[in-house]
Amino acid sequence: MSQAILSTMQVPPTGSPLSSAEADILQTTLLGNTIAALVREPLSILYQSVQKKRAISRKFGPWKKEAYSGGRPHLPHLDQVEFEAYLNRDVGILRPRAESQIESGWGYLLYALGIRPGLNVVKWMPAIGESLDSQGEGGVKIQVDGAVLCHIMNLYRSEIDWNSYKLGSYTLQSAEETKGCRLDFGELAWETSGGCLQVRFYPGPLEVLGKEKWPFGTIGARMEPKTQMLAYFNTLQYGISDTAFWLPPPSASLGERARKLVKFLDWLETMRRVRLGDKPPSPPESILITYDWLAQASRIKRRLLARGGHDKSLYLSICEHIERHPGLASDSTKRLRGVMKDEVYRLFLFGDATLYIHVGGLEEESGLAYPVSPQVIVREVLEGFRAALPDSDNYQLYLLREEVERILFAGDCIVLDQYTARHLRVIDFTRQSALWSQRCLME
Repeated sequence: MSQAILSTMQVPPTGSPLSSAEADILQTTLLGNTIAALVREPLSILYQSVQKKRAISRKFGPWKKEAYSGGRPHLPHLDQVEFEAYLNRDVGILRPRAESQIESGWGYLLYALGIRPGLNVVKWMPAIGESLDSQGEGGVKIQVDGAVLCHIMNLYRSEIDWNSYKLGSYTLQSAEETKGCRLDFGELAWETSGGCLQVRFYPGPLEVLGKEKWPFGTIGARMEPKTQMLAYFNTLQYGISDTAFWLPPPSASLGERARKLVKFLDWLETMRRVRLGDKPPSPPESILITYDWLAQASRIKRRLLARGGHDKSLYLSICEHIERHPGLASDSTKRLRGVMKDEVYRLFLFGDATLYIHVGGLEEESGLAYPVSPQVIVREVLEGFRAALPDSDNYQLYLLREEVERILFAGDCIVLDQYTARHLRVIDFTRQSALWSQRCLME
């Protein structure tokens, strides 16, 4: 081979395995006229492959060293075990410190979460050829355990923008229903595609991404120091953070379950009195609560008032008492009797109805003045059950008459206003949520 040809082949590599490979391909391309007969795959395709790997390398940004450990490419994985350990180190307080320049949504998310190279939070899985090819045009996706996404949304979901709800109210929807969640530093959204969840993170401004972040927003900042994660994992286990409000299992007696629910309703009543100007003997504790807890509380209410949700015996007894009560017997009270029946009906969770979170306040009441209040009517009905057979359902209602009245008139919703929201935080996901066990990919 002539020295002239050899001189055209000298393409000095920079020293990295990637640049060396590119130099080898380029040299072979320059020799194309001499050795084309020995090549079985078009050299342009080989060169494109090298270019693609270089683009992928750039996509790793500050993670490049970990991604190419041992001289071979690896793919990132945000694992539940490592992420939970990371949260527990600093009680969920995130302090971003690394550079943020990385060309991917997951890079910005890791930056916002304070996760940087060297912390051993991200796991790296060896990548085979198909793995790199499946990453898309020059992109790299991170595998994320569904539980990790649930933790992120549970802990750092944006607080309610009260300015948006001054003129109205709405039912608080869980992120699981909407398949998206607004965070203080961006937004997460997901959809099912190709047998797994494809997740996107839309980052907020860099100055917001780089700010210190506390779990549960203002509620988390008011919690006892270093208790945020303990309260959170208690909530995942029992549905509510305060041990005083843990609901007994269905195997417990109905009375025990009802009394526990009443304790929580008393806490809500304290919130209401404080909002109206009363000063409690001590500041109320902050509480985390899940939708699963609300569902369990709903089952207790349905079991107590409607024997599971479909028995209207108690309601019909109340209606009969309304019709024959001396204080409501005149023709002039006929309309009031109908309104009272409708009002009482709405207090029951008939069928499969559940308690829900109502944000922004309730509509003003009708303002009707009853000659006899609904509370008095219900109290008299329950007192009348004293004469029922000792082993009957009505006699059990008599024994639990205080709990029945308290739970019935609590209504079908928990009102979350500007004051209560400073002490009550609703958690979107639990270990029973569908997203928790999903395999997710994020660009």
